[in-house]
Formats: sequence, structure tokens, C-alpha cells
Amino acid sequence: MNSKRKDGVLIGLILVIYGVISIFSACGVDIAAYIKGWWTLFLIVPGVYIFVAHKNYFWGTLLAAAGVVFFLSERAIIAATLPVPILLTVVGILILVLPKEDKNKKSKKDKDNDARTFSGDIESF
Repeated sequence: MNSKRKDGVLIGLILVIYGVISIFSACGVDIAAYIKGWWTLFLIVPGVYIFVAHKNYFWGTLLAAAGVVFFLSERAIIAATLPVPILLTVVGILILVLPKEDKNKKSKKDKDNDARTFSGDIESF
């Protein structure tokens, strides 16, 4: 699935969810009473999207974890004072576990350009 399609799917899902909530609200059903902590989806959904679509494991995991922790706090499953220490712990684990990007590592395109430069090939612009 290409990037434009993924963006379209995400926007479509957001619109459908918003529409369903609006329909229930217009009918007099208080969705917020049933879905306490719904706002955390604004952290969880983009976090999962960033993780899957962009392969950005640090920010994707951080956003999704923040959303889950705040959701659990809203539902009184964990104490209200725990979200910040939990998130700091998650950030620390991510820094330790995820591989660092090597700034000196050249991409395949850079290596090909170096090979052309030293082999005498002329690249037309």
C-alpha cells in the first residue's frame, strides 16, 4: 500500500469514527460516559500509524505507549500519579533498545555516486 493510500485510510477512519460519535450524540446518547478516556485515541492511533507506515519505532512506540498509559489512568486502572514515571521508563527503554542511526553510514545511492565519480562515469543532470 503506497503512502497516499495509507494517509487516505487513516483520514477515512478518523472521519468515520467522528461521524459515528456525532450520530450517537445527535440521538441523545452520551458516548463519553461509555468511552471514558476517548481522547487518548489521538495519541494511540497516530502512534501505531507512525510505527507501521513510517517505520519510526521510537516515536510510534512513544506515542502509542503514552496513549495507553493515559487511557489506563483515565479509567482509574492505574494511579493518576503513575503516567509520567511510566512514560519516562518507556523512553529510557526505547533509547537503550532501539538501534542508533549511523551518521557516517552511506546509502546505496551515495555509494553509487562515489563509484561513478572515481570510475570516470559522467552523470548528466
